[in-house]
Amino acid sequence: MSLVARGPAGIWHYDFEYDGHRYRGSTKTADRQKALRVEALVKASAYRGTFERDFGLKRRRGQPSVAEFWRLVEPVIRSSYAASTPHSLVSTVSGFVRMFGTLRVGEITADEVEQFKAARLAGTVPGLSTRVCARTLQRDLAYLRMVFTHAVERGWVLRDPTRGVKLPRAQEPVYHVPTVEECQRLLSAISAPQLRDMIAVISLTGLRRSEACGMLNHYVLLGREPALLIPQRKTGRVKRIPLVRSAAEILRRNVRADEPDAPVFHRLGRAILPDSLSHAFRAAATDAGLPRVTLHKLRHALGKRLEEAGAKLGEIGEILGHAPPYTSTLIYIKHTTEKDKRLAIERAVGGLEVPSKVPTGTS
Repeated sequence: MSLVARGPAGIWHYDFEYDGHRYRGSTKTADRQKALRVEALVKASAYRGTFERDFGLKRRRGQPSVAEFWRLVEPVIRSSYAASTPHSLVSTVSGFVRMFGTLRVGEITADEVEQFKAARLAGTVPGLSTRVCARTLQRDLAYLRMVFTHAVERGWVLRDPTRGVKLPRAQEPVYHVPTVEECQRLLSAISAPQLRDMIAVISLTGLRRSEACGMLNHYVLLGREPALLIPQRKTGRVKRIPLVRSAAEILRRNVRADEPDAPVFHRLGRAILPDSLSHAFRAAATDAGLPRVTLHKLRHALGKRLEEAGAKLGEIGEILGHAPPYTSTLIYIKHTTEKDKRLAIERAVGGLEVPSKVPTGTS
């Protein structure tokens, strides 16, 4: 069928080709039966060669090839990015063009996109010989969808061919939760004092990366009971985190009481960017010889240590800034090793004595 409903009103549009020309337009009705009659009139007029006279419209000329279409829309896509266009976008579409550049845009179906997907996973795309994971392939298909959206808008494609392609399921990478000893090695590998203090505060308080970078001087209370008051954007509440002595000492040497609205951790008066903090963390983790670990895992490590210390679920959730019923907190404290499970079983059944010999006459 060459009819498709578009827009919130469900107006039917016709789209077909005849004798090397494309005919596409609106039937101006949401009634399918009326739309079918309009389509029949349009087709009959096209077959007679009187389409322009009957409808006062120009026929759609032949569609461009995929390579020609990419040359047309590449400047438009580049202009949509405030910064430079991602290199991965250009390389992905260029690889697709190398495979199917001679086909017309309207000839691209979900089958061709499936072929590209299989070749991308196998690393056989011309110019893109590297095999990719499922997450990268999801990004590549999103790039193709962006390009074919322009083809739909220009009337060269009736439906986006990437819509019929099943996205691969990306497996979440497994990251390591650092121990206390590993955190100590990590901090020793950081040379910049402010970055070291920031990461130390995160490991001692469970702050998020954005909270540490956006911490202002008036958030810090350094009285008899030192604490942090961190506003929560999602809930609108203020999270209060008690400070241990080491965390209070770190903040005491960084806080400037005369500038209450200035960031605690800064470079030349400006807050340290989250990406800069993550970059310093990754470099220090590599130097310290840690397994695959992210800055956010310091929050998980604190949650796990709080659980081992006997803290209740609600207490852990309040410290980490989670809202009741603390479902997210369960994710932070679920990191259980084989050693932990073995010790738990031994504590549970340690007093159970199993006789080495069964008495005669019993079953």
